[in-house]
Amino acid sequence: MRNKSLLLEDLKSKIARIEGVNPTFDGARDDRLRFHVKSLDDAFTQGGLPLNALHEIVSNGRDNGAASGFLTALLAQIRTQRQGPVLWLQSVSGVAEKGAPYGPGLSVLGLEPSCILFAETARLKDALWALEEAATLKGLSAIVADLHLINKTLSLKESSRLHLRAEANETPVFLNLSGMA
Repeated sequence: MRNKSLLLEDLKSKIARIEGVNPTFDGARDDRLRFHVKSLDDAFTQGGLPLNALHEIVSNGRDNGAASGFLTALLAQIRTQRQGPVLWLQSVSGVAEKGAPYGPGLSVLGLEPSCILFAETARLKDALWALEEAATLKGLSAIVADLHLINKTLSLKESSRLHLRAEANETPVFLNLSGMA
């Protein structure tokens, strides 16, 4: 029987082939956010969080603040690798559930509020439309949608479209979701 590390390497290689990428990581690309913690970086196929993909962070109730803090810390690290502002979208229900980002708190986590474009929509449908359109824009370092889904989930079709746009535009899209069923 093969040991666990060989099985893990084999699995990573298979996933990389499915994704259509070179399974040997050369370290020269900047399309990954590296955490510089070997065990964490090794958990990703090519040594870090892909910066050309859709990522979902899901929280409910008490852990909404922790999820937003984690996301803010990720954005601060991304801004060390990429130029351009961060677009942060919120629906009114998201603001009502989680509150709006607090400038001094963002600064403490390393993300200067002056590099963020904030937008708020009245309806979830409008936020998803704005998110999809934003994912086609050049010049953004990252896109965040802070959404409260009120006992719903995004459809596979919606998630797939967002992921394809993030991949084509090479811009990370983060969904900070709460209230899911």
